[in-house]
Amino acid sequence: MIDFVIGVGSVLAALLLAAQMRERGRADLLWSRLWFALALLTFLGFVLARSFADIAGFWAALIYTTALVALYPVQYLHVRAVTGAPARVLWPHVLPPLSNVVLIAGLHAMSGARMDVGLLAVDSPQWSWINALTMIVIAILAAYPALSLRRLLNARRAIAFRQGNTAAKRFDWLIAWCVATFLSVIGGWASDLGSQFGFITIDAVAWVTFGTLAVQLLLVGFFVTGTSMAFSPMPETRRTDADIDFERLTAHFQEARPYLQSGLSAERLAESLDWTLPRLTQAIRSGGAGHFNDYLNRWRVEQVIDDIQSGADSPVLELALDAGFGSKSSFNEAFKRHTGLTPTEFRRRSGTSG
Repeated sequence: MIDFVIGVGSVLAALLLAAQMRERGRADLLWSRLWFALALLTFLGFVLARSFADIAGFWAALIYTTALVALYPVQYLHVRAVTGAPARVLWPHVLPPLSNVVLIAGLHAMSGARMDVGLLAVDSPQWSWINALTMIVIAILAAYPALSLRRLLNARRAIAFRQGNTAAKRFDWLIAWCVATFLSVIGGWASDLGSQFGFITIDAVAWVTFGTLAVQLLLVGFFVTGTSMAFSPMPETRRTDADIDFERLTAHFQEARPYLQSGLSAERLAESLDWTLPRLTQAIRSGGAGHFNDYLNRWRVEQVIDDIQSGADSPVLELALDAGFGSKSSFNEAFKRHTGLTPTEFRRRSGTSG
């Protein structure tokens, strides 16, 4: 059955790589192309490792395990490129696959190392420290999808605030992909640990390793075919005075929370900032909001959402009035436009009552 998983994964990786290669002019696809190529190399290398023994088997294991380890930093580099902050220093991300090469070379020199269903195993107790080192390396690799998730969630929140939830949905497939990657690291760590203590077979380790990679390819394939601009980076624009003003305005709202004032007008806010009204309007439009009330109500809705998710048991209308809304109708309209749900539906899905 593991051969079926390997076959499906190889086909998916090849198809997605071919689809990426058709977009020849898009430089932002560099890291995703490399990821698909490494995934394909991982599956094909495992097939060779299962087919050969001795030195040939070890060489095949060196190829596919190094490709597998390289998937994590390459995915992180792709996420950085997509979120508009490409990495400028690459050499630290070469260390994980390089460490794997050193580790496999050490295993090859060990008399207790052997091939089992395409995987390397260590039988000699005197080399048990190799198993411990492997577990540490796997745990460190979990930092890559964790950092990717943090960056993606921040980018999604920023886009949702500026352009709405529809525009932010482009990040959902990436988030799902990175969640699957993180779970694959945890699964690999647990299965490897279980095999060392005899709880599961080494064949089960292969299932976890390549099964989770096949799931990632399925996720990527589904979202790439169903999400417009799935691989497109965030547009890089030159910072203007209005962009700088928007950042200052956002900081002011975070610190002073003027949106809590019921009846706050654009004129009053501009006066408190010592700005002209046109300057305030340009700053708000720079952030993606159409007009002052839209920007103001987004902050108020976010305040209500935070109150609901923190477990506040007050009625929703009371939370809305505390957040600065002047009426139930204006609150319901703004909440629905911002979240796509009514306040009651949102609270029910959040698992709170009231």
